[in-house]
Amino acid sequence: MDIKNIIIDFDNTLANSSVAAIEYIQNKYNIKDSVPYDPSALLWGFEPFITDKEQVKEALEYMNSEEFFKKVDLMENAKKALYYLKKEAPLVGVTLCTNRTGKSFDLVKKWLKEYDLDQFFNYLICVSSFDKSVINGEVIIDDKPTCMLMDQRPYHIVFGDYRYSKDEFIDNYVSLKEAAKTYRFCKNWDEVLPILLELCAGHTTDF
Repeated sequence: MDIKNIIIDFDNTLANSSVAAIEYIQNKYNIKDSVPYDPSALLWGFEPFITDKEQVKEALEYMNSEEFFKKVDLMENAKKALYYLKKEAPLVGVTLCTNRTGKSFDLVKKWLKEYDLDQFFNYLICVSSFDKSVINGEVIIDDKPTCMLMDQRPYHIVFGDYRYSKDEFIDNYVSLKEAAKTYRFCKNWDEVLPILLELCAGHTTDF
């Protein structure tokens, strides 16, 4: 199958958002010693770090602020992967797709420019729901399997070594089992890149 477009998620896939969020929460509420430092434990509800509604609201506001984006680092070797993908498969489109909307989406675009990543993306798209099946593309890379539940595309890469990614996949296995062979778990961009290059070259992989 010809690969025409690759879809890449933002938070915890391209950007190391959990680390910045957890550092803020631990410092803000002085819980450095009460909860082990484990980015995979961070769901967007912020459990088990915080559960108070006002604190959660404050944390969400912070995660949509310019100050937060200044603290967010690029995932290791993500830029290298995008560079080689563009070099080896220049005709393949690459789309960034995020659930961030409004001002937060503007901050995503600004963050991409600051890291000189905007050159690698043909399209920047925000969706208001977690269903990304509406975006055309043969390959999607995302840390959340639930974003791909209704997705009929042939290749799904679940990114990162996050506990919640595996839990979501297991919890939704009944929904995913018929398409389970289209999923591959990759811990980092060093594992993702060779898969993308093989697919773009027209080679089959062990999906």
